[in-house]
Amino acid sequence: SAGLPADARDEANPYGFIGRDSVLLALERAMRRQPAGLLIHGLGGVGKTTLARGFLHWLAQTGGLGNGAFWFTFNDIRSAEHVVNQMVGALFGTNALSAPMEAKVDELGRALNEHPYVVVWDNFESARGIEGTQERGLLPPEDLDWLKRLLAKLRGGRTKVLITSRSDEAWLGVDNRFKLDLGGLHGEERWAFCEMILDDLGREADRKDAGLVELMKALDGHPLMMRMVLPRLERMKAADILAAVRGNLAALGLAGDALHEKVTATLRFVEQGLPEALRPLCVPLGLHERFVVAEDLVA
Repeated sequence: SAGLPADARDEANPYGFIGRDSVLLALERAMRRQPAGLLIHGLGGVGKTTLARGFLHWLAQTGGLGNGAFWFTFNDIRSAEHVVNQMVGALFGTNALSAPMEAKVDELGRALNEHPYVVVWDNFESARGIEGTQERGLLPPEDLDWLKRLLAKLRGGRTKVLITSRSDEAWLGVDNRFKLDLGGLHGEERWAFCEMILDDLGREADRKDAGLVELMKALDGHPLMMRMVLPRLERMKAADILAAVRGNLAALGLAGDALHEKVTATLRFVEQGLPEALRPLCVPLGLHERFVVAEDLVA
């Protein structure tokens, strides 16, 4: 794992990579399919990036990483040429960067077909945006076309591109991307994650506690919801937390059937747990991604 890209490491996650054995097996099998793109598709916070990191570490430990890995986080990327140049420079040297884009994509396609690498395109919904929402893509159509062309060149080759996205990225075509839907944690994985969170509170995950069992069902094994809600057990009863989340579902006019509706209601519950004086800060905070400069927020 020492040779993995810096973004493939997960130092900021206090709980690490939990379970997902069945999904890891599905990804391993998908590596043998013809499409170069392996799309991990799911809601925000469900653990797509964590899974991508865990899969890279697993490949590194089992000798399946080939010649190495590249990692690209697309909410920071504004051009396809940046993506291509990072790989061209690493494989062919900086002199090759002055070549026309078409030549670079052709040479990159040939090299990646012959030599096995794993490339990660994380937060890929930022590239094109998400249809039916206000989220607009950061890349122009011609740049999206270059990325699609690269995937097409890699079809059937030795390199795979692991894509994480909240969108189904249907525009890439089924010949270029194989879709794996990622839901919440299941069974023992779900309770193992619960136990790690509650251990920080000095509490045990009592499976005989009917309130906790019902709360766990309501959270659907969604890692982000579990990380947001379960620490509240330090001061609240599980039944009270569950009632608050369900109350938000009703207040927001949501049916409560879909997982994304529960995420919305859970976020509202967390917001309500903030001191009232701090709640307005959620508005400017919501305009940022990944980080915000504290001094700016204070100002």
